[in-house]
Amino acid sequence: MGYYEQGFSNLGGQIGGAVEKIAISAVAKSEVNKNKAKGEKQELDVINQQLETTNLQNDMLKEEKGIAKQEKSLQSQLKKFSGDPNQWSEKYKLAHENMVKRVEAMALQRQNFETRKKLVQEKMEELAKMRGSGK
Repeated sequence: MGYYEQGFSNLGGQIGGAVEKIAISAVAKSEVNKNKAKGEKQELDVINQQLETTNLQNDMLKEEKGIAKQEKSLQSQLKKFSGDPNQWSEKYKLAHENMVKRVEAMALQRQNFETRKKLVQEKMEELAKMRGSGK
């Protein structure tokens, strides 16, 4: 092999090695970018879940105000029933029973609401931990 042929052969090997290094570097960079994008997507997913949960909390605050208003109204109406229950007319007794049942239903609604509120709070705490740990 002559001087020039050997030079071209060495040059070809160097070029081939450089191309291989560039290709490996590009693959590695691509993997880094994929992992970075994956991490950013997960973080965005957590942020979106936090936003949805915050919106749910705001809706629940409005609902809680509505429940409190209804409870107050029912309690006020229930206080209007006075006198000796033995002296009440049948219609008055039925109205009182109906009011008591409405108050009991409202208490169940409040209990249901409080359970949902607790679950939403737990979800918010979980999301905050996820966001804080970078998961």
